[in-house]
Amino acid sequence: MKNYYKILGSTVPLLFPMLVLAQGDVQAFLSSIIGVLNQVVPLLIAIAGVVFLWGVVLFVMGAGDEEKRKTGRNLIIYGLIGLAVMISFWGLVNILLATFGTGSRAIPTIPSIPPPR
Repeated sequence: MKNYYKILGSTVPLLFPMLVLAQGDVQAFLSSIIGVLNQVVPLLIAIAGVVFLWGVVLFVMGAGDEEKRKTGRNLIIYGLIGLAVMISFWGLVNILLATFGTGSRAIPTIPSIPPPR
């Protein structure tokens, strides 16, 4: 835990120049963070979906083994909790952006797989 505080204490001051506009525009900084988050969030949702589906597979395939069923049940629960938390936060952020008028009015696009050729 002490190492965590050392790392946090040494990296947070590095962000201060950015926060007081000494090295760049805050809007550009926030836009770059939003761009990264827009790419990471669908990946995290996909990982939670895979965890859920893997839990279903383990639950069904381990019909005779109670330990496999328990592992599958836990993965199903963790996957559902992960999906619910991420989608809830995504919705809350969009509600706040729409409320304060800082977000776009466009409907967010949902990632999709292109059709086969």
